[in-house]
Amino acid sequence: MDNRDDNMGQYEVLTFVPNVIDYVRIVLLLVAYYQMPGDPVTGSLCYFSNVILDEVNGYAARLFNQCTRFGSQLDILVDLVGTCGLLTVLCMLYPRWAMVFQVSTALDISSHWMHFYSTISLMKSATHKMANFASPLLNLYYSNSGHSRESVCMQYSSTCVSLWHC
Repeated sequence: MDNRDDNMGQYEVLTFVPNVIDYVRIVLLLVAYYQMPGDPVTGSLCYFSNVILDEVNGYAARLFNQCTRFGSQLDILVDLVGTCGLLTVLCMLYPRWAMVFQVSTALDISSHWMHFYSTISLMKSATHKMANFASPLLNLYYSNSGHSRESVCMQYSSTCVSLWHC
């Protein structure tokens, strides 16, 4: 990734395809949270559409050469909002387990922040998914060939969404 955010019109990056996909994801998340208490099937479909679009926006960014710092930050923010919203709804549905969901939320936010900060600020990498890590486990997780990140994220989301239906 280059410093495209600095080299273009102030608002041009806002209309890049991957960023528009993230805006759609935000709408899907709002619909999912609204529908969840009364219609968990619609809520689940909207939430999983958001998860699928999370993968699509990364491919779109690379396909259209639209990888930017803004897009990377927006992607992480939407991911965090998605997970935190899901865990908040689970706190309401299962108050006895609220502490577990709150700790999960805190871990998710802090791990995303530490990872993003270390790759963007310290390593000067284009995006959090393009860095070379000293840890083989992180390299495997973020590699495009292993699909391990997608699998872990989908399993985590599936577990949380399945709790809606219990």
